[in-house]
Order: sequence, then structure tokens, then C-alpha cells
Amino acid sequence: MKNLKIFPKTFITQTIILTIVILIAHGLIFLFMPFAYQKQKESELNNLTTNFLTSINNKELDEIKNIANTFSKNNNLNITLEIDGKKMSYEGYQELKIVSDKKIDSSIINIAGENLDNNSILLKNFKANSKGNKTISGTIFMDVRSIEEAKRITLVSLPFTFALSLIIALFFSFFYSKSITGPIKKLKNTTSLMKELSIKPQYKTNSNNEINILSNNINDLYESLLFHIKSLKIEHQKSLNLEKEKILFLQATSHELKTPLASLRIILESMLLKIEPYTDHNLYLTKSIEEIDKLNQMIQDIIKASKTTDNALKNEKIVRIDATIKEIIKNYEQLAKKKNITLSLSLKNVTYKINPELIKHVLSNIISNAVVHSKKNSEIEIICNKDQLSIKNQAERPFKKEQIKKVFTPFYHLENKDYQGSGMGLYITKLLLDAKGLDFSFDTDQDIVSFKIFFKDKGKIIK
Repeated sequence: MKNLKIFPKTFITQTIILTIVILIAHGLIFLFMPFAYQKQKESELNNLTTNFLTSINNKELDEIKNIANTFSKNNNLNITLEIDGKKMSYEGYQELKIVSDKKIDSSIINIAGENLDNNSILLKNFKANSKGNKTISGTIFMDVRSIEEAKRITLVSLPFTFALSLIIALFFSFFYSKSITGPIKKLKNTTSLMKELSIKPQYKTNSNNEINILSNNINDLYESLLFHIKSLKIEHQKSLNLEKEKILFLQATSHELKTPLASLRIILESMLLKIEPYTDHNLYLTKSIEEIDKLNQMIQDIIKASKTTDNALKNEKIVRIDATIKEIIKNYEQLAKKKNITLSLSLKNVTYKINPELIKHVLSNIISNAVVHSKKNSEIEIICNKDQLSIKNQAERPFKKEQIKKVFTPFYHLENKDYQGSGMGLYITKLLLDAKGLDFSFDTDQDIVSFKIFFKDKGKIIK
């Protein structure tokens, strides 16, 4: 039984249980049916005796005789009456055999030529008074020979009823086992597909039992597993992209550091060799210090970029995006006023769970670029709502295609006679937004530049 599959095991178990129940039921019927039948007949005899006594009590003798004759025939009883020492019999059936709770000598009673025993009839003795207060005694006999006949018929029919019951039990066990094990087998096949991570192999039922609850729990667990696997794949891809970004960043850094270092080396070697015009040490030492300052600023930017991206997802708090924008704008109001730039704000009350330094750094870079590179007498439009943040400005000159491709690369900066940055701003902005998982877009239409950040539901809290 241990090695059997669930269907044959359930079928065999159900069949054995039903067979035992059928055997017990047939045995109980055979054993207790005669006893129950006799008890029912005894109760019936008591009721008939009570009814008979009620009908003859205080009646005339002739009327009592007529009642006894009619009552015996109508109820299939034999009645004996003893009135003034005379015995009278009224037969409703023939060939009696007696069953009684008292021991009766069969030599005393003989009715219709047959001796009476204590297996086939019931009797009830009674006394009553006629009109004139004469005492009437008698006995009512009830034929119960059908008990023995019923036992014989039951014994003969038991094999047939047992066989029929067994056949019905086999059919019931088969269909019941099928209905119980069918959903389990389907659930097993479904979980086998789930083990192979097949796409949505869900098992659905219309019932509301434990198997349905179990299947729903497995479906939920599997969907959660697929979601986490997908999330891990996304995170893995992000890690790969970040590694690529680091490699590109290192390549760009080495290239950017090479240029001032090479320039500084040329100046110092020329000064050492006293090559004109590098003999003017004061002038070229000053230029060397400027190159060293550039190198120092570049290194500081690199360190800042590294620290900012490493801490991007730490210390997250609920931040008011609109309030942060207003705070950052204050730092650029003077420059905007100098260029006669109008700041048009449309800010909804939006909060988001994010590192405060991260969002400040991102917004500061974007707003700074918008103010610095906007045309004089133009307008900067800043819109913030529950779905996105949009910053739109008019650039001093239209963007070229090659410029659009390079704006997010490290150390790339647009030509601007009034401002010369390190070229790390938008690169760091991209790294931070990617680290947080926020989508963004950078679009240009001639000289109109639009930068948008799209808020995701997992971090968004709208008030």
C-alpha cells in the first residue's frame, strides 16, 4: 500500500471501508430484525387489547360476543372468553403456535388440531366487566409466525443484497476516488510545470474546499516567486549596466586626467630645459598651479560622484518634492535675474520616499543646467505633479545630434563662455536616477530642451 499511487490507494481504502460497513449492516439486520419485529407486535397487541377492553366494558353479554367475533376477524386475532365458567373461542386465523413471556405447557392448549409452542404466537390475558357487573376473563392470541419466515427469507437474500451492495460500493469508491484524487493529480502536474518556471501554469477550480485554497496559495506563491525572479533579473541587469558604467567612467577619467597631466609635464620640462618662452618661471608656475587646481577639482568631482552613487539608496525618507524644488531655485534666482529669465512654476503637493541628498543633487543639476544654458530673456517652465516632474527651457543654440548622444557621458560639457563645468553633472544625475529605478527622458526640439522624471508607485505618496 505504501508504494501505491494516490488513486488506487484511495480506491482500495474506500472499498474496504464500505465492504466492512455493508457486512456489519447485514449482520445487524439479520440479528436484530426478528427482535425488533416481535417488540413491534407486542406493542400492537397491547394496543389492540386496550381497544378491545374499551369496546366490551359494561356491555351486554350478547353484544360482547358479537364484538369479540367481529374484532377477531377484523384484526386477524384469536380471542377466548370465559363467562360463568363457559369458554368460547373466536378465530380470526387458524393453526396457532404460541409465543409468551410465561411458560405455557403445550399439552394444555390445542387450537385447530395443532400443539402450541412458544415461538410463533403472542398472547395477552385480560379481564373485564359486563353490564350487570359479571366478570369476563379471556386471552387474545396474535399470530407471529411471519417472524420465522422473515428470518428465513432474509438469510436466503443476504448473499444477493451483499453482492449488489458491494457492486454499488465499487462504483461509488471509483467515482469518489476519482473526484478526490483528480484535482490533486492536476495540482501535481501544475507544480511540476512550476518547478520548471513555465509561464503562468495556474491550476484553477470552482470549488471552495481545502484543495482550492491550497491551489490559490500555490498560485500566489508562484506569482510571487516569478515576480522576485524578474526583480532579481532586473537588478542583475542593473548591476551589469553599472559595471559597464564604471568601466566607461574609469576610461573617461583616465583620459581626462591625462590631458592636464601631459600639459603640466610639458610646462615643467620646458622650464627645466630653459626653452623659450618657459623661462618666465613666474608666469608658467602660475599656469602649472592652475592645471593642478583643475586636476584637484576633477578628482573631487570623481570622489563626489562615487560617494553620491554609493549612498543613493541609503537613508531614504519622505521628501516633499515641490518644497525641495523651491529651495533649490533660490540658489539660482540671481543668475536667472541677471539673464532676465522667467521661472514659471506649477507645483503640486507631492511627496516621495527617497534619499534627500539624492533628489537634491538631481534637481540641482537639472535646474542648474536649465538656468546656465537658457537663452537670455527666455522662460523656464517647471511642472511637478503626482506622475512626473518636467523642466523645460529654451537653449542658447539648437542641439546637434552628436551632442544629444554625449550629454550623459562623464566629463562632457557644452560650450558656454559664461560657464565652464566639469561635465559630470548629467552623468551623475543619470547614475542616481538609474540607481533609484526612476525613468527619465531628455528631449530636444530645435532649441527647446525638456527633461522629465517619472515617479513610480512604489515610492510615491500623494497628499
